[in-house]
Amino acid sequence: EMLVAVLMIAILFTMVFSAIDSATKSRQATIDAGKRLADLQRAFIWMDQDVNQLVDRPIRNGYGSEENALVHTDQLDGRILELSRGGWPNPIGLDRSDIVRVAYELAPNEKANSKNPESEVYDLYRIYWRDADRSLEEPTRKRRIAQGVTGFTTRFMDDKKNWQESWPPLTQASGS
Repeated sequence: EMLVAVLMIAILFTMVFSAIDSATKSRQATIDAGKRLADLQRAFIWMDQDVNQLVDRPIRNGYGSEENALVHTDQLDGRILELSRGGWPNPIGLDRSDIVRVAYELAPNEKANSKNPESEVYDLYRIYWRDADRSLEEPTRKRRIAQGVTGFTTRFMDDKKNWQESWPPLTQASGS
């Protein structure tokens, strides 16, 4: 009887241990997923604010050339979206514009790519310049807003309510 009791306790211990181990792994996976969701929500909030405050104001780049108020490229490495936005607060009334230039950029995540070389993983950065018309200066701020991005897709609705894959549309003249 003693041997049967020890065997039963060993079986119960194994079941309890595996249940605790499974619960611990599930808890860590839930925490990781929660952090990822928070990163994505923060990125979408930034993008939502930038797009909602979009202004139709072309800028001059560092070489003096004019760039559209909204520029999009569909490449997966580098700047994917750049826009002029208003709403930069000026609480002390400095002599400056309330328009800033904002860009979103994808850069390869070397740490993730080294673990899984067959799939590209990127980090999404938000970049802005205080002066919309800028010289060849470095950005005022560059912040990583999401990690582990595997793709970034955008569509734009033109004035005729047609979806465009790029902006400005190829049929539209530059600077319009």
